[in-house]
Parts: sequence; structure tokens; C-alpha cells
Amino acid sequence: MSKEEEDKGEKRKPNQDHDDFARGILSLPQLAKKLLLYALDNSKIKRFVNFDTLRPLSGDHIDQFLRVTHSDAVHACDVNPEALTEKGRLLKKKPEFRFVFIWEHKSAWQSSPIDFQVGGYDDSIMRMDFNTKKKTLSIVQPILIYHGARAWKKKQRYDFFKPYLDKELLEYIPHPKLAVIDIQAMSHADIEQAIGLDELRAAFIALKNAHNEEFFKHDLKKVVKFVHAKEMQPKELF
Repeated sequence: MSKEEEDKGEKRKPNQDHDDFARGILSLPQLAKKLLLYALDNSKIKRFVNFDTLRPLSGDHIDQFLRVTHSDAVHACDVNPEALTEKGRLLKKKPEFRFVFIWEHKSAWQSSPIDFQVGGYDDSIMRMDFNTKKKTLSIVQPILIYHGARAWKKKQRYDFFKPYLDKELLEYIPHPKLAVIDIQAMSHADIEQAIGLDELRAAFIALKNAHNEEFFKHDLKKVVKFVHAKEMQPKELF
């Protein structure tokens, strides 16, 4: 606990250090971009995202709902022109569409569907879009980073119905599209061999073992070996 928090009589929440660590990673543009590329690696939307336009959304760009739910970070990227129809590409003034990526970090497994937390994100961003004069419309993609001690299981409302209801009826069950980075399910070998993560492999190994104090006493070298001095100073990660 920081001295400032002690003076205010504030108590840190369980796993607050884990949350701060994840939030710190997402605050660094070069790491946020690599993490986003990794999260969307198998996604159908990846080819439509202009990753070079990645920027954080904060302050006045985030409405009260997102501030209250304490989402770890919100980023935006422009939509590639190739995502437009032929009619759209022929327009002199192209529509200002964008992707909004809302990051949610979980260091503990939860029994309730995650829809309760991410389900309102789309409505929140849509209200924000229509309240701005620019009328920039967004495609919202929540991304979950999970490294709890227990295995992550798909816990969306849709999953409770899927084994038992006909496909035609399932169409009426809300099903927010959620990209999941399940660090807990990755072995150390998986993390070390992950393409494109680079120095983020250090963060992944640290998060995977966040609940294991013995690891940091004896195997810290597995973390620091991925931190390249020329590209990223260790103090920026830890």
C-alpha cells in the first residue's frame, strides 16, 4: 500500500498489484500494440484494423459507465479502407468508422457470466459516439486478459443455453464477442515460443506465476531473460 493510500485510510483491493501491473503494460503504446496484435491473431477482424493508428482513449473520451466499471484500458484504431464496400470506397468523404478495444484484466476466476461486465460496453461506446459532433461510429471489441489460479471456463450467458437449445432459438441469446488471452492456460514453453510477443513474454510469465511466490524466489531469471535492454528497460515493466 502506498503512503498516500495509508494517509487516506484506503485499502488496496485483493490482486490490486496484478491489476496495476497489467494496466502499466497497456499504458505503453509499443506493448499495447503487440498485445493487441496477439489478441486478434486468429480474429476475423484483424485484417480490417489499421494498427498504425492505435491510440488510447481516456478522460473526456470515456463516459461515466466505463469509468465506474474500472476497465483497465481503452484503445481505438481506424478501420482500414478495404473494409468498406465499393460504394463506400468511391465516396470522396469516407465515413469515420473505428474499432474500440476495451481491455479487461482478471487475476481471479469468476462464477458469474462476464457478460454482466462487458455487456454494457457496446451501449456505452454507442452513446459516446452519438453524443459527439463528429459522429464517429465504433465497432467494439472487449479483450480479456486472464491469469487466475483456476482455469478459465467460458462463462457467457450464451454458453448456459448452447448445449440444450436449438440453433434458431440461440440466435435470440445475446452473445458479446470476447477475445480472450488465457495466460493461465499457457505453459512456460508456449509463452517462450509465442511469435510476436517479444519482451511481453516476460510480462506473461510474471502474470502466470503471480500467485506463486516460490517462482519469484527461484526462477526470476525466466522472466528477465526476455527483457531486451536496448528496446525496453526493465524498470518500465516492473
